[in-house]
Amino acid sequence: MKYPNSIKKILRNPNIINILNLFLLKYLKLKKIYPSDFRGPGRFFMSNPEDIFIFSYLRSGNVWLRLLVANLIFDKEKIDSSNANDYIGELAITNEKKLLKQPKPRIYSGHDYFDPRFQKVIYLIRDPRDVLASLYPYYISLGIIDKKCSKSQFLKKYFNGKFDANFGSWNQNVGSWAGIHDKEKILIIKYENLKKNIFKEIKKICKFLKLKKSKKQINIAIKKSGVFRGEVGIWRNFFSKKQANQIKKCYKINMKSLGYY
Repeated sequence: MKYPNSIKKILRNPNIINILNLFLLKYLKLKKIYPSDFRGPGRFFMSNPEDIFIFSYLRSGNVWLRLLVANLIFDKEKIDSSNANDYIGELAITNEKKLLKQPKPRIYSGHDYFDPRFQKVIYLIRDPRDVLASLYPYYISLGIIDKKCSKSQFLKKYFNGKFDANFGSWNQNVGSWAGIHDKEKILIIKYENLKKNIFKEIKKICKFLKLKKSKKQINIAIKKSGVFRGEVGIWRNFFSKKQANQIKKCYKINMKSLGYY
């Protein structure tokens, strides 16, 4: 069915989407369909155009980037992993009332796929082979998969969409953001580049957010945020050659376009 352009324009209006999201959130919670592990509003958050978002797929270094941005913007505060949520709230686990009361500029983080309401987004991308190598023990620790589940079984379940319910697959999530070519609204940061030259990537973030920071201020923010433990290329000693090739085959298009192939 084709809709008139006037109807399409109305339906794409961020305010209309916010109202629909508010209704859907209450409806989904009423029907107990909304994920029980979500204590916050998730993608149903009532956002403003001025809000800043830090998104990534799971296990891509979101916590580290969140600390970096928080220490960059709120440079007079003492921010670490224990209080980071007071400055950059996680959409999935923070109560919406608390999210709305955050200090300005309001910054939020999450793992959601593309949403046209979010007007200023820093999206962090990591090699899917490293992401899956990190997801496997993480899912075991959470009890999502049994510790007896082999890596091959895990990959089979993953590629069959077993874990896609909340955020989609790596391919779907990353593709939804990387496919939007609007440099004013979306800044793509690669985890590997952040590990290789953190100062250069932070400079990109400053430019994107229109922050005037000196070299000294940037270095202080980096030092305060610590070093993220996740190394680049952990998949090499984790997956067999066959398993790694399976990931490449499934995600060929996005991996090629992002320089991971």
